[in-house]
Amino acid sequence: MKKIFSIFAVALLLASCTDDYKDWADPQSYLPEDAISFAGFAASGVDAIDLGVVEEDSVNVFTLSNATIPEGYELTNARIYLIPAEGEDVVPYILGTDITGRAEVNELQQYVTRTFGSRPDQRAMKGHVYYNAVKDGLSVLLDAGEVALNVTPAAPVIESTYYLVGYEDWTNSNTNYPLVNGGGDVYEDPVFSVTIPATAGDIIFKVAPASAIGDADFWNLIICAVTEEDDDAMEGKFAVGNNGKAFKIPHNAAFAQYKISFNMLDGTYVITGISGDADVWYMVGSCIGSSAWNNSANGIGTGLVPLYPSADDPTILTYTGKFPTGGQFKMIHTPGDWSDQINYTNITNPNTAIVSDEDGDNHNIGIINEGFYTITLNTVTLALTIEPYNGSHATYGTITMPGTYQGWNASGNAMTAMCTMVENHDWVSKVTFSSDANVAADEGCKFANGSWDVNWGAEDFPYGIGTQGGPNIRYKAGTYTVCFNDILGAYIFIK
Repeated sequence: MKKIFSIFAVALLLASCTDDYKDWADPQSYLPEDAISFAGFAASGVDAIDLGVVEEDSVNVFTLSNATIPEGYELTNARIYLIPAEGEDVVPYILGTDITGRAEVNELQQYVTRTFGSRPDQRAMKGHVYYNAVKDGLSVLLDAGEVALNVTPAAPVIESTYYLVGYEDWTNSNTNYPLVNGGGDVYEDPVFSVTIPATAGDIIFKVAPASAIGDADFWNLIICAVTEEDDDAMEGKFAVGNNGKAFKIPHNAAFAQYKISFNMLDGTYVITGISGDADVWYMVGSCIGSSAWNNSANGIGTGLVPLYPSADDPTILTYTGKFPTGGQFKMIHTPGDWSDQINYTNITNPNTAIVSDEDGDNHNIGIINEGFYTITLNTVTLALTIEPYNGSHATYGTITMPGTYQGWNASGNAMTAMCTMVENHDWVSKVTFSSDANVAADEGCKFANGSWDVNWGAEDFPYGIGTQGGPNIRYKAGTYTVCFNDILGAYIFIK
């Protein structure tokens, strides 16, 4: 291919020819106004470009016939000023080309994805072409006119759902463990994740796009590892096709779950081990639960209300609920122990319209304005934030915990409301499971409002964020104090 000219290098050369040369490569410039035109000197547009199929490292974004070049001029420093076809008052992007109109594919790809996003849709632009031309040692700026340009960025096809293969079995029809993104545009949010329980041994798996499920060519469509299984790689690049290599999670007794995440846009994956126990903190105070300032060893659900761990990162605890004007409280780490606490001094955003420590040396967190608030605690840094919550919420008179252990009776096993001093959104119950939930039989439990009209579920255990109609919670055998917040859908099973 011909060499792509560097705008800046050529600009320096031309500057030596005349003091009147102006460097139009400045990326903040608008269209130049001092360019001149010659009759017949005009660039021509090209067919639509799909960067996903372009194999060379450059591509024509316009063409220029040799017959139109003014006699005696040597053309140099070609570039095209690009803007979206529908753009108004947009600063043009200056894309350098060689004199035949070829531009670097990588730079064009970066401009299109930065301007329009990564979705592989055809994007319409218009471009104004300029050249520098040298004759008898003098440089002039030539206007080659405007062309239309349609470009589709290179991007992999990203589906809305993917599934684990091999975690339970190696069939081409298992959809028990879906990998999903945050629910938005898959090219804006290309990370797909699933959290799975650990097993007694190593976990071997691959990943299948939804379109491959049941397909006769299933094994040539799935996502595989690049490295061999015995590399035990917990992150890296992935491949597509039947290369015989699977992902491997080596057994580690310290982890009860694994979060598996695939970035379908950049072709990478990360596997994160999650310990079975979260570092739980509890609220206690004059407006907490049903028993003011009752910090007792068995006070969970009465004087102590927990903050709930995130399903993705158990070091981040959250709580959302209603607080009265003048309510006072703080955080306790161990039920019955006042020595390890978090109070007003740990708040990282003390807003005088929300909190205060006017109680004196105790530094209680004081609520100034009645309302709903979200509390977030980082258990590593102990940083605490309190912010108003303006989201929607419902008020329930009953919350139950139906499941395999009690015959899936939606009206049975009612939980107890934790809070009587304010509007209640937290529930507590004691429960014993005689055996682990059988995943293959879809066993587990959920939270419901006494019927199946409203129910929350998620596969995560012993904590997680349930969603309406979500999957069954895969409980383990044992006796637990179960806490549930109906605003967040958050739950935790405490042994």
